[in-house]
Amino acid sequence: DATGNQQNQTDYSITDYNPLIGLSYYLLLQYDMNGKVVDSKMISLEFTKELSNNFIFPNPSCDGIINIVLTNYTHNEPVEISIYDSVGTLVYSLSQNQTAEMIQLNLEKITMKGMYSVKIKLSNGETNHKLILN
Repeated sequence: DATGNQQNQTDYSITDYNPLIGLSYYLLLQYDMNGKVVDSKMISLEFTKELSNNFIFPNPSCDGIINIVLTNYTHNEPVEISIYDSVGTLVYSLSQNQTAEMIQLNLEKITMKGMYSVKIKLSNGETNHKLILN
């Protein structure tokens, strides 16, 4: 819904819970009250069957809080999560036995905004995801 004439920034997010396998393109269109249309930069994301099993939301994250949903895990299964910056430096890691389908992470200590790579390792394999911290 439109927020009208506001002076403050309003952030929106949406999660594609059922992405198509292959290359998908995303574009945000903003319709102003006066009818003017502004479009964002188009981004492309490639989804493989393996990557569609687990997902991260919200992505981008504006407050450093993210949720990771694991769809193919066994109760009390070991999970390893590693987050790397754009030059490949490990900036966050977690290793625990997973007892629920969702993990919430607080990444507020990662102060640099930008794109990160998230590796999720379970006993049946690993997946890699992109994460944007704003």
